[in-house]
Formats: sequence, C-alpha cells, structure tokens
Amino acid sequence: MDLVVPKGHESSEIGDIASNTNQLIAKTASMFEQERQLRADIEILEKRFRLMFERSSSPTLLVKDKGEVILANDAACDLLAGMAIDLDEYFPESFGRYCKTPDILYTFTEHTLELNQPTQSEFEFINPMTEQPVWLSVIMLRVESSGQFYLQVFLSDITLRKTVFQELNKKANRDKLTGLYNRHGTEIKINEWLDTETPFSLFIIDLDEFKPINDIYGHNAGDAMLKHIATQISTQVREQDVVCRWGGDEFLIALHCAKNEKLQRIAENLLEAINTEMIWQTPEGKSLPLRVGASIGIASYPRDAVELSQLIECADVAMYTVKKDKKNAFQFYSLSA
Repeated sequence: MDLVVPKGHESSEIGDIASNTNQLIAKTASMFEQERQLRADIEILEKRFRLMFERSSSPTLLVKDKGEVILANDAACDLLAGMAIDLDEYFPESFGRYCKTPDILYTFTEHTLELNQPTQSEFEFINPMTEQPVWLSVIMLRVESSGQFYLQVFLSDITLRKTVFQELNKKANRDKLTGLYNRHGTEIKINEWLDTETPFSLFIIDLDEFKPINDIYGHNAGDAMLKHIATQISTQVREQDVVCRWGGDEFLIALHCAKNEKLQRIAENLLEAINTEMIWQTPEGKSLPLRVGASIGIASYPRDAVELSQLIECADVAMYTVKKDKKNAFQFYSLSA
C-alpha cells in the first residue's frame, strides 16, 4: 500500500519522503516477488532433477565426503540389492566387503576426493548371494555445494563384457584339447618374467613311443593320452608355474627355480607321473593299459640364455641328447651337450 501525500505538500520535503518511501516499497515488493518466483523455479528444477536422477537407467549414488550415502536412484538400489550391499552403511566400506581388491577401491576413492576431475576404474566383486563374480565399472566425480564436498558415483555392471573377454582370452591363450597354455599364451607369460629379470627354468618334454598309440589305436586314443599326460604333468607343478602344450606331443614347463638339485627332483617326479598307465577302452569294449615315456631337456634363465628363443633352443639340445642316447630320462643343458 502506497503512502498518501498530504495536499499542498507535493513539492515539500514531506512529499519527497512519501514519494521515496513509495518507490522503496515498490522495489522491495518487486524483489520479494522475484525471490518467490526464483524459489518456485528452483523447486521445479529440483523436482525435475530428482525425477531424472531416480528414473535414470544408470545406477548413481550421491555420497558425502565422510561416506554417508544420501541419494541412490532406483537403478542403483536394484543393482546393489542384488549384491547384498547395504546403502545404509558407509561408502566405500560397504562395497569393500565384497570387493576382491578393497585396498585399491579405498585408495581410488580417497584419490578422487583429492582431485577436481572424474576418475574411472573397474573392480571385481563376489556376490555373496550367488558366490559368482560381478564386475563393476566405477566412475567418481567430486562435487561441491555450500562448502560441502560430495562424491557422485556412477556404476555400470560390466560382468558380461568381462566374461566374454575372458573367454576370448582363454581361447586365444589355451590349448583346446588339454586346456593347458598354448604357445602364444606361454610366450606372453614368459616374456613378462623376462621383462622383470626373474630367474626361471624351462623343461621341454617330448613323449617317447607316442606315435604307435596313434597308429595302432587311432587319434582318439592319442588325444586321450595327451589329455592324460597334461593332467599328470599339472599335478607335479604349482599354480604359478606355466604348463604348456608346445605342439603335437611336446610339452613345456616354466617355473621359478634355477637350482639343479630341486630341478632334478622335479624332473624325476615328472618322469614317474608321465610313465603312469592310462586305461584305454577300445571300440570292442576291451580295457587296454597304454603307457608312454618322455625325454626331458632343461635350461635356465639367465644361466644358459637371456632370450626366450635361445632358452628353448638350449632345452631342445638337451632333450634331443636324451632322445638320441636312452630316452625316458632328463638332461640339463651344457655347452658340451
């Protein structure tokens, strides 16, 4: 409501005060109206944002810098409920319980809070409900509002992509018949050891009297013998060792050991395991015991050679020495071999 200027005072000091007061009231009323409209617009935007956030198909979390999850859209709730991750617990500890590399996840989160740019990584989890692996792509972004830091966490289930990749990788690096490493996969593993200058030894194993099994009993019997030998060899080495079907009836073992005394015991155990009979069922229903021997050549890095191709040549020289002299035995490489 405007102030009324008394008659006769339109040009007096009282009139000026009344006029100025009316202008102030008008401006104040306009500012209040603008503020009300601004609040209404903000409220509409907040509702739209929340609606977009909640209905987004991308699982998304909003987390305080201390780890409290304050917002989680429907997609995130569905994904994490299926992994038994409780959103009422603090992030990232609630995730770390089922993560195969929790320390890396925690460091990744701390690193993101220190930066002003998005970070991305992939983590493997074990779903406690199914005991199956789950792979999540995690993108984090630090945001600030009114002096408070938050983490916006975008999740994506990439389990299918990882599974397909692992299957393709397995097909590329594994022998189809025996399941052992093939030549390509073995070269990759051994070159990693060479890059880190890790001492190791190579066993080249060539089967003795394998060809007659193929010729007399057929390729099915030969394939069964190769799988039998692959199993027998695998029982004599550790999980971190590399066991490979190098080609045909030739196998290769690479292991972190360069002491001849231990290598000799391993070679003796391998010969005993390879000499174990395999029972072959003929098409006529007969059970036949089949057996092969092995000639084994041994070379060590860096003692005998510093490149993979040279090391294999050294092991081959030692193996052919056995093949030529007595078979079913082993030989260390030496310059005089």
